[in-house]
Amino acid sequence: MTPPKSQPRLLIVDDNLINRQLAQAFAEMLGWDSAEVDSGETALEVVSREAFDAILLDISMPGISGVEVLTALRADARHAGQWILAYTAHALPEETEQLVQAGFDRVLVKPITIEQLEAALAPAMAR
Repeated sequence: MTPPKSQPRLLIVDDNLINRQLAQAFAEMLGWDSAEVDSGETALEVVSREAFDAILLDISMPGISGVEVLTALRADARHAGQWILAYTAHALPEETEQLVQAGFDRVLVKPITIEQLEAALAPAMAR
């Protein structure tokens, strides 16, 4: 008999408390365990010592931006294949395309719905 898979884990990175709380509430409703941090610097520290099935990453933050965090994670072999979602208010098609080209697996435009988060996280579970 195969042991049950543990609860999937999501890291939520956003400098805005309300955005973190909304994503965390949705993740919980979808059966995900989540951790939240308020900066790119803290995100890099946390992922260096904890494993996550997906990362929801704000783009515009003070200090290290979401794109800079993404670049650091993609350059580190320990995080090869990490499912990383852009979490942004930048909604123009060319901005979204730039984020995909930068290496994000999906782009979620704020404010998000639970259905959008569920659809964006589904591929992370198929891995």
